[in-house]
Amino acid sequence: MARTLTLAWLALLWTSPSMAHENAYLLLRAEEAKSIRKLAAKDPDMVELLQLIRARAGEAMKLGPWSVTFAPSKAPSGDPHDYYSEAPYWWPDPSNPDGPYIRRDGEVNRNRFLAHETALNDLSNTVLTLATAWYVLGDTACAKRAAELVRVWFVDPRTRMNPHLEYAQAVPGRSTGRPAGIIDGKEFIWLLQGLALMRDWIDWPAAEQRAIQDWFRRYLQWLTTSNNGMKEKAATNNHATWWTAQMMAIASYLGDSTAVRAGCEHFRNHLVPIQIQPDGTCPRELARTRSLSYSAMNMDGFTVICRIARTWGEDLYAFAPPGAGSVVRGIEFVLPFVLRPAEWHRQQITPFHPEQRIFMALAGLDLGREDLLRHYLELPRAADAIYPLLELVIRSRAAAAPEQ
Repeated sequence: MARTLTLAWLALLWTSPSMAHENAYLLLRAEEAKSIRKLAAKDPDMVELLQLIRARAGEAMKLGPWSVTFAPSKAPSGDPHDYYSEAPYWWPDPSNPDGPYIRRDGEVNRNRFLAHETALNDLSNTVLTLATAWYVLGDTACAKRAAELVRVWFVDPRTRMNPHLEYAQAVPGRSTGRPAGIIDGKEFIWLLQGLALMRDWIDWPAAEQRAIQDWFRRYLQWLTTSNNGMKEKAATNNHATWWTAQMMAIASYLGDSTAVRAGCEHFRNHLVPIQIQPDGTCPRELARTRSLSYSAMNMDGFTVICRIARTWGEDLYAFAPPGAGSVVRGIEFVLPFVLRPAEWHRQQITPFHPEQRIFMALAGLDLGREDLLRHYLELPRAADAIYPLLELVIRSRAAAAPEQ
């Protein structure tokens, strides 16, 4: 039996490009991925966290499936397989109700079309929740359910999404889709993290995995060649940060080292020089009506980039070109206010949620900064799956420290 399983695993390895490189755990290093599985099985200090992961997975088993085809949209193509969303800060003009929408920065229009955006968010979080439960708890039912959800969204010809975001964040009366809408796709990062954890589930058909990889290859091509993609890449704020993070996550999942390196170069040539000042501030984010939220979210994106780059042997944290800052300086600037939001004296028109930030965990792990890791663990646990996964990595690291 053991030999049969070994041969099956080897067959999957040879037929699955995402498994053929040692960076396939995405935001986790290979040793971290192995450590959380090993320690979860024997460390009594993990019990409470594992109970949380198990409970969330139990709820996730009841959710979905999702598909863009389940909710007819106003995508101008008329194709039910096209993703469509509407920009959050645009509203009907009171002086011209039937005219083009007007922008009210930071004020979310809850009446906009949300079905596809919500579905993508829910799918990504649910897949990561289920994949985490399979990886650390060995629950094969969770892996099976995650595969079913992914099959509906990416593989089944009746329900799969077309691999582009051409009609994302449309503005009624102004645009049928914008470059800025590509930020909707940052949710793919968390879904891909789930797929990375499932890479050695031997019961997942290789043909199905190849179909998913093909979808992401086609999406990556659109992301890096389309007019909207190129404009988002050239943005001078968090949108370019998250374009790069999204692109590098997909490239890492696919084992595309050329695209990963291109993302690192874009970080050096564009993101840091354009965005981060020597004092660590990002002026484009400070100009927003939710300036603390955007400043912290931008650091999340930067640390996702740095984390992926580190798994490929690139150290981007200390990069600081003349006249600019660095990601480390950006973290040092925003961290005190994430911990004490009341001390932020710039504009922030909505409540700030520090528990939704991940830059402390990612930078703390890469830089060996115990203070950042401690601060991350002191925050309340957010609902999405990436937060307990990172907590598991941090606690596994601490538990394994005496053995190192």
